[in-house]
Amino acid sequence: MKRSRWTLPLLALAALSVPAVAQEGRWAVSAGLQAGGDPGGALSANAAAELAGWFVLNEHVDVGARVSALDFDADAVEAGGTTLPGGSVSVVPFEAAFRYYPLGSDRAWYPFVGASVATAASADYDGDMAGIPPELGLRFATDASGDSVGFGAEAGIRWDLSDRWFLEGGVRYLSLGIDRSGRFELVPGQFSPEVAVSEDLDAARVAIHVGVYF
Repeated sequence: MKRSRWTLPLLALAALSVPAVAQEGRWAVSAGLQAGGDPGGALSANAAAELAGWFVLNEHVDVGARVSALDFDADAVEAGGTTLPGGSVSVVPFEAAFRYYPLGSDRAWYPFVGASVATAASADYDGDMAGIPPELGLRFATDASGDSVGFGAEAGIRWDLSDRWFLEGGVRYLSLGIDRSGRFELVPGQFSPEVAVSEDLDAARVAIHVGVYF
């Protein structure tokens, strides 16, 4: 069988073009940890787990979503003529995110910037029982909600370890409001008026992820 002198060069060119074409239309999933917070505010963040999923539109743009399990140490706050005790606040924000890779993603490492819209899928406030003698058997009823919509921004670097695996690290900022409230049980079955405060999770965070393409 006679081959054209262009056969091998064309096959080589086709083979080299496959990785670039395969970049588009694929999915990526990553998991990692993040830590940070707003030291000057009433809420200080602890390390938290995070899961993210991305769809690669092209070498410059990804769209995706992520969910985090954030845990905060809440300070005592004066409200309504009394004090809302400190404690722990747990928030699970869900974010729809957009990323832009200014140098493209067809290299081993590449920077990114991004923006997101977030809402709290769930929120919980566990207040301290400070000042309530345990022998009284009284309770401190608490509640939290996060009905607002927040916005975030990020910047970082992704490093493709192979065709399948990658690492990424970055810094983020998320602004999301929550409400926490509490009522003291004065006598069994009788509670004080509810005390409520609204707080912003204006958190600057550092995140590190490991992920896989498929």
